[in-house]
Amino acid sequence: MSAKDDPTSLGNVLVELGLITPKQLADAVERQENSTIEQLLGAVLVHQGYCSKHDIETAMSAQKGLRKGKKINQALAMADLAIQRKRSNGARDRAIESGARFTRSTTGTTYPAVTAEMLAKIGNGG
Repeated sequence: MSAKDDPTSLGNVLVELGLITPKQLADAVERQENSTIEQLLGAVLVHQGYCSKHDIETAMSAQKGLRKGKKINQALAMADLAIQRKRSNGARDRAIESGARFTRSTTGTTYPAVTAEMLAKIGNGG
């Protein structure tokens, strides 16, 4: 089974957590495959600014629980994923709304060249 087809692969766990988008994952995998030096996917994702080292550690912890054979470990990992997804989505939504407020306050309107998503990305180190 390839990493793309494995629901417990690091990339898929990060997407499931809402910490990266499928497009960001595809971009990082492409960069990893085209790199002249061997790099771990997590390192590529952090270098690209798609997520933080903490996000990678969170996903790896969830991945470990998902890959253990015991149902209780898998259930606990899924609960952790749900909690983290709720936290990260809430933070992203707050950052986007904050960016939208900033854009409205500085321009008097939502300026089409600057989106709230762009400001949220800048605010998250991207």
